[in-house]
Amino acid sequence: YFGNTWLDHSPDKGYTGNGEMRERIESLGDANFLPNCFDELEVQKATLGDDHFAAAETMNIIALFYFHVRKKTDEALIYHKDALRVFRECHDKQSIEQRTDADSKGHGFAVEIALILTDIGNAYFRKCDYDKAMQAYKEASRVFREKGISLKSNKVMAVTRGIARINREYLDDYESNSLRP
Repeated sequence: YFGNTWLDHSPDKGYTGNGEMRERIESLGDANFLPNCFDELEVQKATLGDDHFAAAETMNIIALFYFHVRKKTDEALIYHKDALRVFRECHDKQSIEQRTDADSKGHGFAVEIALILTDIGNAYFRKCDYDKAMQAYKEASRVFREKGISLKSNKVMAVTRGIARINREYLDDYESNSLRP
């Protein structure tokens, strides 16, 4: 079940960034949601190509479902990383059509990349791989800063919360002597 705040990428609250996704899950039910997404992904890849941003969006939805609903972090990481790869490729060589479809604020695919990096950070945090989580959060933070996204935006706050959680984990480890020299 997804949370009620639909703009948050916090692992504690479930994915909350896409009301349309919630509606699809509720209408299809948990059991039918993934098969429907896989069918959609197959059609997108066949008609638009493997490296089209629409396919990457679907891969990310699949990843979020695995992470938040099924609690399958490794599967989520596979789809997040593949979506990230496609969005980066699209960002590097985006066409006028893709630029118009993807983002009306001139950020290209950078914000989508940063959001996926936040989700990857959340997945690594769940796996207790704090170094990889911090790396993903820092990269997301850098992208948000470069694009001038407000520190008060939910996107940036999700990254800030992730970094704070990691810092708390390191502090707890230090205080329990496991990191002391």
